[in-house]
Amino acid sequence: LAARDEEGRPLSDGELGDQVATLVLAGAETTSSVVAWALRLLADHPETGARLREEVDAVAGGGHGARRPVTGADLPRLPFTGAVVREVLRLYPPAWAVTRTTTRETRLGPGRSLPAGAMVMCCLYLVQRRPDLYRDAAVFDPGRWAADDVPRDAFLPFGLGATKCMGDVFGTTEATLALAAIASRWRLTPVSRRPPRPVPRIVLSPGPQRMLLAAR
Repeated sequence: LAARDEEGRPLSDGELGDQVATLVLAGAETTSSVVAWALRLLADHPETGARLREEVDAVAGGGHGARRPVTGADLPRLPFTGAVVREVLRLYPPAWAVTRTTTRETRLGPGRSLPAGAMVMCCLYLVQRRPDLYRDAAVFDPGRWAADDVPRDAFLPFGLGATKCMGDVFGTTEATLALAAIASRWRLTPVSRRPPRPVPRIVLSPGPQRMLLAAR
């Protein structure tokens, strides 16, 4: 609200609205979607959930009432929790599709010529599930990130290159710490065992999920 350009003019109401929408969408909806998917996937994969809780307990304390809040300083000691977040971002990227506009005539594959100014939509949900890029591509496997054998250009939840999201480190840090904080205190069990269906809205949401919450 206090920002002024070089001529002393403030942002217009339309520009302020755009900034608020960006902050709400990029800073809240995306992270909450990742955490929601992570909690459901951990509940559906008990061994993975147990491994994550073991890591979190080693950092935050294991006894009831003896736990402390996790902080950014704990991130180096939460590699598996970070890998869970990374795997969720691969399978269910919040920004499930992105668009790009060609700046010149471009040939995209054999026989596909695009004129300058053509808009191309890329579905990251499909790209990050390609079997030629990931082994067992449809499987939730946070352990794959320890092998470090994923091609750099195959992981695109934040985009890549000059247009990469500037909030990538902040977003993954926020999701990792939120997941660790929840897992250190609570165990969540889905009311229904029916797998959630991805809802491709502005972010890729798992939709409403009723879960039973039990203190650890």
